[in-house]
Amino acid sequence: MRVLMILMMLSSHPPLVADRPQAWTRAKITLERTTCFGTCPAYTVTVDETGRVDYEGSRFVRVSGRRTALIDRASVSGLVAEVVRSGFFELEDGYDRNITDLPTTYVTVEIDGRKKRVRDYAGAPKVLRDLEQEIDRVTNSRRWVSLDPEALIEKQRSTSPFDKRALTVELAGALRRGHLDTAAALIAAGADVSSDVIFSARTAAAVQLLVRSGAKVGVRNHAWRTPLMEAVTVGDAGLVRALLAAGADPREKDRDGHAVLDFATAADLGCLSQAEIFVRFPGFSSISDRVVTADDCRTVADVIRTASAKGGGDSELRTEVQSSEFQVPSYLIFSPRSVFRLMIAATAPLAPRTNWIRSMSPSQ
Repeated sequence: MRVLMILMMLSSHPPLVADRPQAWTRAKITLERTTCFGTCPAYTVTVDETGRVDYEGSRFVRVSGRRTALIDRASVSGLVAEVVRSGFFELEDGYDRNITDLPTTYVTVEIDGRKKRVRDYAGAPKVLRDLEQEIDRVTNSRRWVSLDPEALIEKQRSTSPFDKRALTVELAGALRRGHLDTAAALIAAGADVSSDVIFSARTAAAVQLLVRSGAKVGVRNHAWRTPLMEAVTVGDAGLVRALLAAGADPREKDRDGHAVLDFATAADLGCLSQAEIFVRFPGFSSISDRVVTADDCRTVADVIRTASAKGGGDSELRTEVQSSEFQVPSYLIFSPRSVFRLMIAATAPLAPRTNWIRSMSPSQ
């Protein structure tokens, strides 16, 4: 009898298994995002088994208050299937790290009486982060949180459409968020691509869209830096390639005389402490005891200048690095995100070493 009772209890909430279709009748999935120390959007969006979407925006969203919409049942079924595939009910109840000022995301799922809520502050697994984005996508929360093409059309047909300046501000936001469909619609509506909006591009595709629409890659920002300088500062080789292909001039300098390769040296090598190197390059388990200092940064830059002046390729550059007096680890140059070779290929000049690069070191 006792065994029978246990079996009955287990069968009341059968496990959701990822490798076969799931039969369910009732479902409710909720995504809640909170503010951060900044302007992170705060809102809640819920979708149930009927396809009803309930949204409530509180802070830093385009639409505050409540809105409702309806999506098709197939989309809800797909979202439930994604929940199952993610192993949501087996995740931890919360993910945290000793970091401050970040937004918090809560995901709550109810399927046929089984309920779980997961808190994501920092350090959550990719499956959970992907699920959060999928909830946003399926419910199309973007139409209220920021902007989507349909919402833009509605806005421009209203009695208070965006003017050119507002369109350009919205374009910068869409580019930062990676919403290229909205960006294209904003450009078509009259956003100004001749401004410094290209600095908001985060991907090669965004650069290509802007350039096709007439944007110039040689514009300067308030610090008199070019988009190429900013791209190498964050170490994004794909963005660098796109800007170079669009005609960005690697010989340009900022108002202090720093060339593009200076930014590449400081960003990609990063003047990182040894602990930070372990974080960025986890595949390397036998790093020397030496801490990477600003002197190392200068040494690597000088080695690169010497090798590139000889007109050598990758093998010659690697040989030059390995024969360097300071024996700087070669992976600091040949890392996956390296932009050094791109700059060398574009014949970027190397400005003299100054105390500026020392100021970039977090160890100083």
